[in-house]
Amino acid sequence: MKAEARANEADLTWDPPKDGTPDKYRVYVGEESGNYAYNLDTDQPTPQAQVTGLKPGATYYFAITALQGDRESEKSAEVTAVPLGLTLAVTPKKEALFIEWAVQAQMPIGSFTLEYGVAEDDLSEKRIIPGGDLRPGAKRSLTLRDLLPGVTYSIRLTPVTTTGDPIQELVNTAQGTPESDSGFHPAAGDPLPFLPAALQDLVTGAPQGIQNVASGVPPMAWYAVAAIALAFATWRWNRHRMERDAIRFLQRMEAHYHRS
Repeated sequence: MKAEARANEADLTWDPPKDGTPDKYRVYVGEESGNYAYNLDTDQPTPQAQVTGLKPGATYYFAITALQGDRESEKSAEVTAVPLGLTLAVTPKKEALFIEWAVQAQMPIGSFTLEYGVAEDDLSEKRIIPGGDLRPGAKRSLTLRDLLPGVTYSIRLTPVTTTGDPIQELVNTAQGTPESDSGFHPAAGDPLPFLPAALQDLVTGAPQGIQNVASGVPPMAWYAVAAIALAFATWRWNRHRMERDAIRFLQRMEAHYHRS
């Protein structure tokens, strides 16, 4: 029995039994030696089969048996194959996507064409990445920056031969959604999102600062003043934060459309 690796599949061939012709054959497939997760039967007693839908770069183990009526022969000697192909992984980052890929084949690749966009049928952005002499399984990576957070991007990676021909059987696609840079991040000039010490005493229910004030103003008046100051400080801080977030969003949108 022999196994020949191809793009995302494996072609199996074997010698038919010498003591008769079986009705069909059963192919056992697994990712661990001797542990076959699934099997498939051939429609005819042809000593060959094509197993598709395999993961590039993974090692697969194969064995076959001959079927005749209700009888099944013992399993053949085990063979292995590592399907060819292009692995592609996308990891979300803050306003960016980290892309990592590897070619599971020894072939001359002149470059990679990386296309991406906010719709699968509209990959408006394109980058050409040099290929070179790549070892099978050697990983390459790239980070796409200044992307819109919360927006799902579609990505397509196409290997191109040294003669400029796309290798269509190795094309791979993926999707990723950049993370947002959310949360409060103190910066120079930002109003403090908390109260001065004197007002903090009022909020926590310990009006010691008021009791120490020697004046004829009623305590309730001081509470009213503190509440107004608190409301004004909170309004100023929220307004400043909203203006800052709006400016950042407009800057990202402007940069995105300039690239388009």
